Amino acid sequence: MKRILWVILGITGFVLLTLFWPSTTTQPPAAPPLSVPAAAAPKPQTPRLALLSTSDRTSARGVTVEGKFKNITGDRIGPITVRVLWFANHEMPLGTRNREGYFDAAPGEEKSFTLTSPSDPAMVAYRIEFRDERGREIPHRDDRSK
Repeated sequence: MKRILWVILGITGFVLLTLFWPSTTTQPPAAPPLSVPAAAAPKPQTPRLALLSTSDRTSARGVTVEGKFKNITGDRIGPITVRVLWFANHEMPLGTRNREGYFDAAPGEEKSFTLTSPSDPAMVAYRIEFRDERGREIPHRDDRSK
């Protein structure tokens, strides 16, 4: 009787192992690599605007950034959001100090902007950014004289 029980137990174990043991033909496909291969990396976008100049000054009203940009495409671009992003150093943003202006630009047209932010001693650097009506960045080149 014990021998029959051992045979039944052995056959049951073999069947269960055969059914549930992963085989090489039923393995899921390998996961994609975590990094994008260099060949598949996105290409840099062609600049659509040129940042021509910027200057800043501090007054009783705050810090004012003035500048000019130009539409360097053959198409009208707009609405364009010009943003001044302030930083406490060259890496740490001060998001509450951002200021924006809205513009449309015909092909070849130059536009001036003046944006004033409340003064804060932590503000030591800024960056100009251009965005479209959906909030996507508009690529630009920096044509300011160094």
